[in-house]
Amino acid sequence: MSTQLSDAIFWIAVAACAIAQIFILRAVFRVTPAGVATGSATTSTPDGEQVSVPSPHRLTEIVWVVLPVTLLVLSFVLAWRVMHPPVPDFLPPGAEIIRQ
Repeated sequence: MSTQLSDAIFWIAVAACAIAQIFILRAVFRVTPAGVATGSATTSTPDGEQVSVPSPHRLTEIVWVVLPVTLLVLSFVLAWRVMHPPVPDFLPPGAEIIRQ
């Protein structure tokens, strides 16, 4: 696979993941009903009965969004480094073919 093609696929994957993460962050940080912020909310059953439903705390939601984002960014950085290893300035004679 050519370097240009692999770079294009890499940046398409970065863009797709960034868009997905933006929507995930938007869903977490959107304005929520007052009951959800306190850890419980009410909803109605198909019969019309009101029931209390436990909901996760805001901090828990934020941690479960930030953790995957951090790991995803780390994996992209490491993948980029593997795809583009640094080439030393000085190469021994006969090793110029590596630079190409």
